[in-house]
Amino acid sequence: MSESPINRIESARLFQQMLAELRAVAKTNRIEMLANLIEIAYIEGSHQLRKDLGAGSRVNQRNVSA
Repeated sequence: MSESPINRIESARLFQQMLAELRAVAKTNRIEMLANLIEIAYIEGSHQLRKDLGAGSRVNQRNVSA
């Protein structure tokens, strides 16, 4: 099954939100290595999201909050 660009973007944003929350919990509890690994995943997700937004010609930019 093919996923529509909007669903992919919404999924990526959900992952970013969850990763940000997990990173905060790890930092609060001074689990630095895990916080750093989560940060890497967050950054990779950001890059992918930017790539998808740039490539998604069918996605209306004003309807997708950054």
